[in-house]
Amino acid sequence: MVAYGDEATYATVAAMMAAVRVGARDRAVIAMARRVGSMARTGSPLNLALAVQNWVMSVSRYMDDPTAEDYVQPAAVSLADFAETGFVHGDCDDLAVFGGALGRALNLPVTITVISFAADPWVFAHTWASLLTPAGESVPLDVFKPAPGSVPPTARERSFIV
Repeated sequence: MVAYGDEATYATVAAMMAAVRVGARDRAVIAMARRVGSMARTGSPLNLALAVQNWVMSVSRYMDDPTAEDYVQPAAVSLADFAETGFVHGDCDDLAVFGGALGRALNLPVTITVISFAADPWVFAHTWASLLTPAGESVPLDVFKPAPGSVPPTARERSFIV
């Protein structure tokens, strides 16, 4: 996901957090968030978060970054991709930004989590956003979560409040 070491990871997380904040203020992203939120059974924060989770999971398709360097795709770019193709293409950080921006546009607090695996604990290899509710529930938007048993044990995990 990111360059080697904690410093590079924190730089990428900072870029992701900024992209979530910017995306949550984008008019088109706000409109889509409201559209997705209208799919919730009720307007409760948990149901809004679950609606975002279900929708993002259903429209996401994995695609590597276009270059060897990590690229954090803005939420507006992801939304334009959806408008053109019916899907949002990207890697885990791109979908974390997109889902996080949708949640934040619905006034849900957002966290970004990064993990490394025991085989190489100094390289954070996966990330996702989670939407939080006032009751303390956390709804993960881990779109590309590996199947149980398909990856080595997690060595390190860090979460950041957006």
